[in-house]
Amino acid sequence: MQCPRSSLHTFHALSRALPAARAPVPSSSTAAISSQQVRHASWSLPSIRNLLPRKLQRSAAAEDGEPAAQAAGEDKASKKDVFEQAIEDEDVALSQARSGLSFEREVKQATFHKSSTANFKTSRRKLNDLSRLVAGRTADEAILQLQASQKKQAPRLLSMLALARDHAMAKGLRREELVVAQSWVTKGPALQRLDIKGRGRFGVKHHPSSKLHVLLAEGETDEERRRSRKRDQWRRSLRGLTEGDGVGVGHGARPVINAHVGGWRCSTPLVPETLLKKRKSTEKSREEKRATALEARKARKAKRSVIFKRAEQYVNEYNKKEREEIRLRRQAKANGDFYVPAQPKVYFVMRTKGINNIAPKPRKILQLLRLLQINNGVFVKVTKATTEMLLRVEPYITYGEPNLKTVRELIYKRGYGKVNKQRLPLSSNQIIEENLGKYGVLSIEDIVHEIVTAGPHFKQVANFLWPFKLSNPNGGFRTRKAPQWIEGGESGKREQFINDLVKKCN
Repeated sequence: MQCPRSSLHTFHALSRALPAARAPVPSSSTAAISSQQVRHASWSLPSIRNLLPRKLQRSAAAEDGEPAAQAAGEDKASKKDVFEQAIEDEDVALSQARSGLSFEREVKQATFHKSSTANFKTSRRKLNDLSRLVAGRTADEAILQLQASQKKQAPRLLSMLALARDHAMAKGLRREELVVAQSWVTKGPALQRLDIKGRGRFGVKHHPSSKLHVLLAEGETDEERRRSRKRDQWRRSLRGLTEGDGVGVGHGARPVINAHVGGWRCSTPLVPETLLKKRKSTEKSREEKRATALEARKARKAKRSVIFKRAEQYVNEYNKKEREEIRLRRQAKANGDFYVPAQPKVYFVMRTKGINNIAPKPRKILQLLRLLQINNGVFVKVTKATTEMLLRVEPYITYGEPNLKTVRELIYKRGYGKVNKQRLPLSSNQIIEENLGKYGVLSIEDIVHEIVTAGPHFKQVANFLWPFKLSNPNGGFRTRKAPQWIEGGESGKREQFINDLVKKCN
């Protein structure tokens, strides 16, 4: 590639080789040429020559027949051209480079990048939550956290942080080591708006504004600093156990030497006896905790295997019972008889009426059944006493025989336990074991089995379960809830059709 100076000389040689641009005289054969084309031809070469240095223009003017004196006068009268100044600057830079005098200014490497948002309408308290969210994280992790955030200001901060990361990378900072070293919020001007009140009164509303600042730098995240701090603490404690007692000499410790006067002495100060006792007690408690945790881990593992075996046993029992019922139905049909299933052992009772206009006795029965609110539901074991109680409160409840699917869905979705008179969700088997472990109930599948089969500990399990709080059924209740279910209402006994209602309400 040619240098700019040689390029200018080449351009000037080409301009001299071209003929002088003068407007041609239009003849009869060229009468069709437009005036625009003539003007273009007349102005093309002089415009090119005006871009050349004055010396080259003077030589070109002398060849065209212009007086040399006039060209010299114009040269003296005119100032130095831009092209001449550029050529001189290039010559100076070239001479400095050859002599070794040229130097470039040292560019300092950027160590951080600071960026901020504009003031926008939000409070500092709301913006501080997002500031604490991104502080101490890597730039990519902070952007990911803002993408997952549901805050209203998160998209604005996300765009600012992504732009700041790109600018920091443009400054030479490495992306994999880029950390949000600092993040703070400043208060902006508060907008005042008129607050119209009643009876001719008014007030002033103050809408706060704030902005977020971040400082990106290469370094460690808060989690890395925390880990390194714990590692240093562990190393110091280990060094103190091996080197600090003055008796057991470890690696790097000073030995015990024999003094000339005064008997034996140690080159390092001895550790107090209280500190030694504290270290021993701490080590002993640490070992006990470790052993306890190991035993608890083994117990949990053994307990999980027991729970899995029980669940498998329950599934086999349910399948066997279902197949037996199918066999009995087919046998009765083959013999021309009718199969009558066994009487239900458990009812699911749901309250359908509120608290108004209820007699004292039905009100007391509803309290005994723990049906204190509308759409509450409980499991009740079928006995003579419970049957009489249900008959007395039939206008206010509906009940029937639940199947296995209904019981399992109710307990898994809306199951809550009564722990210290508090309503706690059944989120883990540990809660069940702590309250029902003495009855052999360890998991949620044990609760389902006790309810479905009306087992020996049905009373304790049903009392442990908080009354189910169901919703209104999808599509709503019937037009009138007061009549019996068989008469077009919602109250009373509905046998196996209680499963359809629970499915709509669950």
